[in-house]
Amino acid sequence: SSVEFLEKLAEISLPILRKDFIIDPLQIKYTASTPASAVLLIAKLFREKCEELVRLVDYSHLVGIEPVVEIYDKKELEI
Repeated sequence: SSVEFLEKLAEISLPILRKDFIIDPLQIKYTASTPASAVLLIAKLFREKCEELVRLVDYSHLVGIEPVVEIYDKKELEI
């Protein structure tokens, strides 16, 4: 799994991004217990529920993980 791969990267001293389909705060909480320093949040997954994307960004900061939000177009940027 991708999380096991993160554990293998623990030896390097570079930032690590968990690039997965993150849709739940539990995934972020789990990521915080790995060597990863950031999670990818794909705005397109939250087009109909932008408040959920905002909640995940806030939660990422709370647990010490940097959220990286991927956007594709202007509408997603506005979210």
